[in-house]
Amino acid sequence: MTKFLKNLYKLFLIKTPFFIILSYIKNFLPNYKTKQKCKKIEIKIYQNFKSINESDKWFCNNLNYLSNNLRNKENINHILEIGSYEGRSAIFFLKFFSNSKITCVDTWSGSDEHTNYNFNMIEENFDNKSCLFEYRNSVFKKKLRNKFFITSVDFKLNKKENYNLTYKDLKDLDEDKLTLKLLREKIIEIRNSKLPNPKEIGNAGSFFKNPIVEIHTINKIKIDYDDLVYFEGNEGFKIPAAWLIEKSGWKGYKKENIGISDKHALVLVNYGAKSGEKLKQLSIKIMEDVKNKFGIKLEPEVNII
Repeated sequence: MTKFLKNLYKLFLIKTPFFIILSYIKNFLPNYKTKQKCKKIEIKIYQNFKSINESDKWFCNNLNYLSNNLRNKENINHILEIGSYEGRSAIFFLKFFSNSKITCVDTWSGSDEHTNYNFNMIEENFDNKSCLFEYRNSVFKKKLRNKFFITSVDFKLNKKENYNLTYKDLKDLDEDKLTLKLLREKIIEIRNSKLPNPKEIGNAGSFFKNPIVEIHTINKIKIDYDDLVYFEGNEGFKIPAAWLIEKSGWKGYKKENIGISDKHALVLVNYGAKSGEKLKQLSIKIMEDVKNKFGIKLEPEVNII
């Protein structure tokens, strides 16, 4: 609006004919209203977006038009965007076509907008390295905790046969006779034998992380439990949380439509409770019991919203 008033003032200073000034005003007002609508959409969509140039976002001027004129949302499954630049348009299309997958392509060189910028920040809008994925952890459980709700993921698998049979239930398999199909079927069989099927009964899967402790904690527990299960790693000694919970007497527990699976002590089960609050309170009791019995603090693996 400030720019509009300045231009209007200049037009009067140079004694511009009134009909030209009137035409300028008529053309400006619809554009101004459209830009305000675009601004509202922009604020809603790009809350956590990192930009290298806040003044250069031409795509945002089209948000109102695109929001009102794009059709057949359910029929759009794949989108190819050539010239993604900062990723503003990619984010918009993913929000608008929620069931689609988008492939973004940009050389980040050769055009005017590609000069004199550090593109490391732009890459963070696309690169999965910025998610800080690691074993049972990511940026979504740390810095961005409770700011995102992940609805789906894609996995890129390797068809080349390279088996990891270190898991104790797989050690007896004959690698010479093994195929990817047989290994997949074996792993499904193992999981079905130990974990309740979420399609049949609601459960939170592996609810707690396996705690990592120092050697003196291992030695202290082994005084009373010679069957202690633990694994040595780079950061210390990992004890299965399921073992701690089972030894604390919780495996198979069931009360008031909530409980612990009788197949695996790490799985909290909802047998019909209308809210997750009871499961949350149950998890707190389990953590308290394990802490009192073994002096180990369990940490939930799930995000509690």
